[in-house]
Amino acid sequence: CSTDSCEATESCDVCPAILLARAPSAPRFRAILPAQPGRASIRAALNPSPNPSAGDPICVGLKANEKCEYLYYVIADKEGGHVFAATFAQHEANIVKAKQAGVM
Repeated sequence: CSTDSCEATESCDVCPAILLARAPSAPRFRAILPAQPGRASIRAALNPSPNPSAGDPICVGLKANEKCEYLYYVIADKEGGHVFAATFAQHEANIVKAKQAGVM
């Protein structure tokens, strides 16, 4: 996208280029730019959890040639816990559950 592709209004789709271009002069845009990750986030990225074993419930129903990997996650509860999914269909179901629980 380009910085002149839309005017900054409530109804405008905002892209990173627009945010970065306008952030220095527009405090309301600066507030929604992502913060730097904390130490716990960096540690988690450098040391990811192992993928589930074949007997894990999220692996049930996968085709024989499909790897069972944690590909998707979504917040699950108000304490910040997450649930993981190996397929997009599982992920969508987890999103529905999170919305029903009021955490999304």
